[in-house]
Amino acid sequence: MPLADLLPELLELEGKDLTPRATEVLLRLFTALFERTEHQVTREEMQAVHAELREVRVALQQLAEAQVRTEKRVDALAQAQERLAEAQARTEEQVKQLVEAQARTEQQIKELIEAQAHTEQQVRELVEAQARTEEHMQKLSQAHERLAEAQAKTEERLTRLAEEFYTFRKEVRAEFRQVHKAIGGLSHVVGYTLENLACRTLPKLLEQKFGYQVVEPFDRVWLQVKGKPVQVNLWALLRTPEGELIRVVGESKSQLGHKHLGELERLMKRTQQNWGSPRALGVLVTHMPDPGVREEAEARGFLVFTSRELEAAA
Repeated sequence: MPLADLLPELLELEGKDLTPRATEVLLRLFTALFERTEHQVTREEMQAVHAELREVRVALQQLAEAQVRTEKRVDALAQAQERLAEAQARTEEQVKQLVEAQARTEQQIKELIEAQAHTEQQVRELVEAQARTEEHMQKLSQAHERLAEAQAKTEERLTRLAEEFYTFRKEVRAEFRQVHKAIGGLSHVVGYTLENLACRTLPKLLEQKFGYQVVEPFDRVWLQVKGKPVQVNLWALLRTPEGELIRVVGESKSQLGHKHLGELERLMKRTQQNWGSPRALGVLVTHMPDPGVREEAEARGFLVFTSRELEAAA
């Protein structure tokens, strides 16, 4: 291809595939070659030109390869730049997160400082409360000591009172036994008086009311019942107008109650083997019977006489 045709194509490559410096050198070279071809050149000169062109072509090839390597390095640098940008973005995000974490940490530290101040205030209050408690405990201890002393004195007084009460109780018991003995004696006297009155007047009353005759006089006796002594206040043997023998089994009570009716029934059963007659008559003498006792006694077949009735018959 003529050099005149290569020159425009070389001009188009300026600033594209070649560096500005390489383009300038090639332009000067082709300009010089073009000027030389305008004159009649020798064969040797043409060969020299071709040799120079080959050298230029080799140089251009080397420059193109260098350009490719440069572009690769530029691409690698661009990728590295992108990675650096991404890393920078991540770093900035991490820095942002660290800043936020630092802010939270500072807020937590602030809260901890406030909590610490509150805790210290509570500790001071607890210390003061503890001091008041210790003071109160000291007062309580002193009060306890005073109470212990008072308790000891109280126990001592109680011991003396117990001793005095024990002595007093012994004296009261002794006096009570004497009074009881005196009352018992008086009761016996009253009972004996009533029994004596009955022994004197019952024969007359029974004869007047029922026509009974006394076979064995009224008396107070002790009977042996199954080897044991049994006392009977009124014991007599009567004969009816028909000639039948009746054993009188009687009791005297200052105040006659319902329970005494059952006692008389049991006494009559216990002494039945001592009657000496086919049947017995229960008799009760008293100063004053409880309400309804006389009616119940008569319903059971007993006779009841009051001291007034006995005295009237005397």
